[in-house]
Amino acid sequence: YDDNVTREEEDTVTEVADYSTVYEVAGTYRVLKHEGYEGEAGYEFFQSLYEDVTAFNFQSHGFTFSGTKEFGRWDTGLDYGFTQNMLDGNNFLGIHSIVPSVGFATGENMFTHVSYMLLDKNFQSGDNDPRDAVNHSIGVNHFIFFNQNKAYVLLGYQLASENTRGAEFDYTGHRLSAAVQSPAWWSTKAKLSYTFALKDFSNVTSSIGEERLDKKNTLHFLLSRKFLDHFEGKIDYQHIISDSNLASVDFDQNVLKLEVGFSY
Repeated sequence: YDDNVTREEEDTVTEVADYSTVYEVAGTYRVLKHEGYEGEAGYEFFQSLYEDVTAFNFQSHGFTFSGTKEFGRWDTGLDYGFTQNMLDGNNFLGIHSIVPSVGFATGENMFTHVSYMLLDKNFQSGDNDPRDAVNHSIGVNHFIFFNQNKAYVLLGYQLASENTRGAEFDYTGHRLSAAVQSPAWWSTKAKLSYTFALKDFSNVTSSIGEERLDKKNTLHFLLSRKFLDHFEGKIDYQHIISDSNLASVDFDQNVLKLEVGFSY
């Protein structure tokens, strides 16, 4: 259930509530495992189907290739991905991504992960879409484990710069995140997270006559429980407050998901 259906990639907010059914299928195949090296290829399918706002039906095909290498207490990785997204049955957005990363233990119960991400976004509504972009970002996530490594606290920061074909969509972004995950009652696992994201646009947005500034606060709660060996049930809730001087993306949103999955 979504009380305000949105499509963030194109700043579309409906202020309409709706129910949807979502299907996800994913798989990976290990192509290499030798002397600390590992390589995998993967595919993920996503489909959302709304009851009323069917123009927001979203389909995604994701292809990934990843490689990792361990050096004692250090982990290195290099991932490549391509995602083809469709909206209402039409080609919508293609994204290429390259992500090199390194992780290392910073204490007996602490681990830090640093990554760089390059995104190439190609909107497919027509040639020379002003939202076509290249995005560079650097992120740091620091984990603190406790309760015999069954639980953790996460602190994260990401700096991003997006250069778009249309100058009014260029921005510098900052993202702060904090989370805690722990075993809970009745063999469940609970995760509570908070994210603050800021986008400071570099040029004047013509519709408001000034540089756009977006601030987004997201509170996320996830409760999950495994059962019958290969099954897992989840209750997933998000509360989003988007604060912007562009009125069309100044909104509140609540999303509640009930999920069941099978994995092996």
